[in-house]
Amino acid sequence: MVARQSLGRSALLILATYAAWLLSAVLGVGVLITCHATFLRLYVGFGLDKYAIAFFNNMIVITLGLVWLVGIMIIESWYRRASDLGALGRRFGRLTLAEVALAALAYLAGQL
Repeated sequence: MVARQSLGRSALLILATYAAWLLSAVLGVGVLITCHATFLRLYVGFGLDKYAIAFFNNMIVITLGLVWLVGIMIIESWYRRASDLGALGRRFGRLTLAEVALAALAYLAGQL
């Protein structure tokens, strides 16, 4: 009987870990969309070369996409270790707060 409870608890930890990871990944996409719009607004606002904006846009999309991919891989490992230590909620909360703050900062920078 103890083994089944342990197995059920283990399954719940895995489910919670990957649910938190998925939410963090989705929030990360929102942050990247906000950053992308900010970079394009700043590019246009600074009056840079209008013919190079397509190249700039492509480089921003590729760079942000790679940053997001690396980030979600690191976060997945970080969350797995946190669930083993019993700190998943704290780490999820800290990362969510950081993502929201980064999105707000990018949004405010785009409004300048």
